[in-house]
Amino acid sequence: MWYRWIIFGCWMVTVMACSDEIVETKPGDPVELEKGSQVKLNDAVITFIGVSEDSRCPEGARCMWAGQARVDLEIAEDGKTTPLQLVVPGNQEKVNVEGESGDMTVACLNLVPYPKVDQAIDAATYRVTLVFK
Repeated sequence: MWYRWIIFGCWMVTVMACSDEIVETKPGDPVELEKGSQVKLNDAVITFIGVSEDSRCPEGARCMWAGQARVDLEIAEDGKTTPLQLVVPGNQEKVNVEGESGDMTVACLNLVPYPKVDQAIDAATYRVTLVFK
């Protein structure tokens, strides 16, 4: 019975070690981030803070307005932190929204999950695909 606790402990250490990992990327390479995760590009660390608004017209609904989602990022470089918000339009198969911070251009290629009628989205389930230029 005690070996189960050892296996469980090893599994927890592995999970906790992986959750703080910063992924490294290069310009032009897409990277998918979950809420709170980070990516490193050269000397900058970009954090996906979350989605502060998601008014995109849900699948299965008829809307007068396509809506939008606001993706909140934080860029830390040279000892200072800069917020960056990307506004993603609704009802589009492909998303390509760009924002700039200093000499860095950030493009949002995808934001999932897409809203559905009568289904709330848990904020922790958002995933954003970004590419840096």
